[in-house]
Amino acid sequence: MYIDRKMSNSNPLVSYVVATYNRSSELERAIKSILKQRYGNFEIIVISNSTSGPEEKFVEDGEFDLEKIRYVHKPVRMGVINARNLGYQLADGDYIVTLDDDAILSDPRLIADIVDDFEQDSRLGIAALHVVNAETFETEFPLPVSELEKRVPFFRAQMRPPDDHPEISSKTTLFTGCGNIIRKELFENVGYYPELFDYGTEELDLCLRSIDFGYDIRYYPNHVVTHFEDPKGRFTDKKVLQENFTNRIALAIRNLPARLILLSLFVWTGQLLYRSRFDIQLLMNSVFELISDLPKLIRQRNPVDKKTIELVNSMDGRVY
Repeated sequence: MYIDRKMSNSNPLVSYVVATYNRSSELERAIKSILKQRYGNFEIIVISNSTSGPEEKFVEDGEFDLEKIRYVHKPVRMGVINARNLGYQLADGDYIVTLDDDAILSDPRLIADIVDDFEQDSRLGIAALHVVNAETFETEFPLPVSELEKRVPFFRAQMRPPDDHPEISSKTTLFTGCGNIIRKELFENVGYYPELFDYGTEELDLCLRSIDFGYDIRYYPNHVVTHFEDPKGRFTDKKVLQENFTNRIALAIRNLPARLILLSLFVWTGQLLYRSRFDIQLLMNSVFELISDLPKLIRQRNPVDKKTIELVNSMDGRVY
């Protein structure tokens, strides 16, 4: 349930969190876009699992040897979810900007504009930015309609681009990890990303818990993050399919009533089989992973309120 919150100071600290893995030149481009922002009270936290570079840019007398930048290197690869969680925990800011290492903030006024909204609206918990592909100039978020959705409408996306693209911000039920702004106290109230999730679905899990607590999520169509979508460091297509399936079911076990767990299992089994061309072994691998994590998921189980599910559905979102 929503709890009234005090407004923060007039010039709050903003923390940028950038997780990176072997993308030295891309990371440099991302940080330079942050440094161009016209909002002056900030810090940058870089969480690196890189095996080569970009340490030389952050050591003494390096290009990014700046008081406002903290570079944290972990020799063992953590995965993007755990790396971001570490960055969030280290952040001192009132608001945390997450930016992919292969993306940039396109407008120097972006952060100042949205921080002002956060300061005026204590219910605003998450700002979803408009992500655009750098090569195709197509919108990546809100999520486009997939080929599967065209053929089988039941498999709809959580958030589609509206027919008439809005000019002002509006409430939504989802955001993307590529570029967003989150109120720091939200993590203190609803928790961080699920550590059991290796890749994908973590944003939807956080959205459900945030909406259930009483926070609003707003989409900003005119505040653009340009995504260069570098393939280095990414999982294989099969691994992505497996992680999406296991994390969707894990999300349901953690957050949803029993009937929606069964529905989620049905929907995402269909998704996995369709997109993998009926790779039964991939499905079995996913099921075995879920079974091994089941005791932890049951301990974490805390179903959201029925009103939260109704609210998400009323906004054309999806809880499963």
